[in-house]
Amino acid sequence: MNRLLTVYDDKEPLNNVVSALSLEFDEVIFIYHHEEYKNTFSNIKSVINKYKDIDIKFIQIEDDEYVNELIDKDTTIDVGAAKYLSLKLFDIAKNNNINIIYYDDEEGTIKDYNNHSIIKEDVFKLSIEDVLRLRGGQIQGNMHKKFTDKISKQTIIDLFENNLDNYSN
Repeated sequence: MNRLLTVYDDKEPLNNVVSALSLEFDEVIFIYHHEEYKNTFSNIKSVINKYKDIDIKFIQIEDDEYVNELIDKDTTIDVGAAKYLSLKLFDIAKNNNINIIYYDDEEGTIKDYNNHSIIKEDVFKLSIEDVLRLRGGQIQGNMHKKFTDKISKQTIIDLFENNLDNYSN
């Protein structure tokens, strides 16, 4: 089974789905350390499964050695999220000669870590609705109402600034 192992990125969920949707995998495993909101996981699953029928798992890692049990010769490791677990995965991958990829959001490509070559130039583009869903939002018919609180305004501004190039027509 062709598997992608990646670190759940709670800061930028778009990073979690680009590799899974752009490349061909039968299974995607997201690992994380800290307690997370389970509805965020269902949002990620619903966006990925909207386009591809992929087995998706979210596994909380309390013992770093458990990560070794998740890896075999058919595993590709995505180290795109800049966290401790990404570094741990990187270390395991290097020591076991496992493919390492990352999403280069500046170039909008997926690259092979070892030689920094582009392995996927035409990455999957999400709709604005999908990007909003990843963050727990949705488009509703009554969205013409004004946002009056600063947090909502800033969230919308951040969302569009961070994902300007990552949406489809």
